[in-house]
Amino acid sequence: MNKHREETLTQMRLLVSRALAENQNFISRLLPVMNTPTQRLCRALEELQAKIRAVQTMEAQVQASQLTIDAMFLLGQDVKQSLNDIALEDLKMKRGEEKDEAMDTLATLVTTFLERLDVIVASTVTDSRRDDIKAPSKCYALKSLTNDKCSQNPTKLSSASEDLHNASSDFLQHEDGKKIAETFGYSQAAKLPNGAVILAGMLGVDSAMNLAPTLDGQVETILNHVDAALSEAGEKPSDVYKVTNYHLSIEQSAGPVTAAWLARYSVKPTWTAVGVRELGVPGALLEIQVEAWPSA
Repeated sequence: MNKHREETLTQMRLLVSRALAENQNFISRLLPVMNTPTQRLCRALEELQAKIRAVQTMEAQVQASQLTIDAMFLLGQDVKQSLNDIALEDLKMKRGEEKDEAMDTLATLVTTFLERLDVIVASTVTDSRRDDIKAPSKCYALKSLTNDKCSQNPTKLSSASEDLHNASSDFLQHEDGKKIAETFGYSQAAKLPNGAVILAGMLGVDSAMNLAPTLDGQVETILNHVDAALSEAGEKPSDVYKVTNYHLSIEQSAGPVTAAWLARYSVKPTWTAVGVRELGVPGALLEIQVEAWPSA
C-alpha cells in the first residue's frame, strides 16, 4: 500500500471515528434528561446505536475506492450539521419548550443521520460482511428492552447507552482546562479506540476562567492548553495532523497564531481558518481545535 493510500485510509477512519464518538456522546448526554421519551425516538436511538456498532465492525475494513472517499467526506460534513440541529432540539427539550415537538424532531434528525450512515456502511464493507453488520431492530446492548419499556424506563436505557459510550472512547480533562470544561459540561479531549485524539476547541481562558486581555496572551494560553490536553491523552504536538482556527477577525489573528505555532512546534499540520461572528466566551478573539494521530 503506497503512502497516499495509507494517508487516505487514515483520514477516512478518523472521520468515521469522530462521527462515532460525537453521536455516542449525544446519546449519553440526551437520555438522562428525558422523562418520557417517545417510542419513535427510542426506536431511532436504538437503531443508531446498532449502526454505531456496525461502523465499529466496518472501520478496519475500509476500502479506498473513490466512492468511499467521497462518501466519507460527505458524511463528515453532514454529521456536523446534524449534530448542530440535534443540539438545538435538545436545548429546547431541556428548557421544557414544546417538549413533545422537540422529541419528535429529534427522532427525525436521528433517522436522517441513519440514512446518511447507510451510505457509508453500504460502500465500505465487503460483501461477505454486510449481512453481519445490518442493524437489527434492537441494539444488542438494549435487546432486553421493548419499545414500551423504552418509553417507561429511560434510566435503564441511559445506563446501557453510557456503557457502550464509555467502552468506546476515553474522555479526558487537563488541570488548567478543568474548570471551564466542568462549568460548561464537556471534555477537553477524547481518545478514540483507534488511538486518534480529538481536542475540544481551546480558548484563551486560564485555570481560574480568566480571559487573557490581549490577542498574544490568548494565543499563548490556548497553546498551553493544547500542550496539556495532548499530554493528558498521551500524545505530543508532533502527532498533530489537523488544526482548525475560529477567528473573530482572520486578518487580525491568523498571522500571530500561525507564527506562535511555528515558533513553538516544528510540525506543520493541515490548517483551516474559519471566520465567525462570536465565540463561546465574551471577549475571546480566537479558538483552536486540534486533532492528532499517534506516531508509529
